[in-house]
Amino acid sequence: MFTYRYYEAKEDVAIDPNTEFIPLTANMSIRGIHQVGKKGTPSLRYNMIYSNEFTNYTSETIVVREKDNFEGKTDVIAQGTYSADIKPVISELPYAKFTINVYALIRGTDEIVKFMFSASSREVGFDIANNRMVGQCFKLSAYEEAGNAVKYNIPVMSFSKISLEEDNKSNQLAAEVEKKIAARNRMMVGAVAKQQPLGQDDNMPNVAKNSYYE
Repeated sequence: MFTYRYYEAKEDVAIDPNTEFIPLTANMSIRGIHQVGKKGTPSLRYNMIYSNEFTNYTSETIVVREKDNFEGKTDVIAQGTYSADIKPVISELPYAKFTINVYALIRGTDEIVKFMFSASSREVGFDIANNRMVGQCFKLSAYEEAGNAVKYNIPVMSFSKISLEEDNKSNQLAAEVEKKIAARNRMMVGAVAKQQPLGQDDNMPNVAKNSYYE
């Protein structure tokens, strides 16, 4: 079952397989969760790895952080361009992965949601430059199991056309979302210079939090 979470509600919402979503814009980030501390002790916790969102990993500045709620701190673990500065660090962290972030409008409403898919979901049509995202909507109708030692589910999506009016509306909303993302990225990158790391969800656009496939 697919779910997404609204910031305001702080609870997961199941996605009706009949609900249609109009994709607005997409980008990438680096995310992951890993275990810290010893099992069976109070020190056991799961730290979150996350970065700012970007569209070009060869030229844009990427800042990767690790958030430790147990110690109440957020540290910068890598920053710079991917090939020169980020890749050597991330290659040593098997739990840190590229993530595709898709912002979408729930068709027939003004609600914008955010989905986060692993890179493997590019196979179902969510690469950033994929033309199937233009002038169409999609449904999350099912999922297929994949993986060997570690099992995961890849969403199965169906696409259909939207009206010219809907397409014009989605273009306008996409520009607004991208503007908010750009503003957040400037804050995150600027905070590094000031040594004031931001929390993962601080100053995010007013959208639904995410939808991992489970």
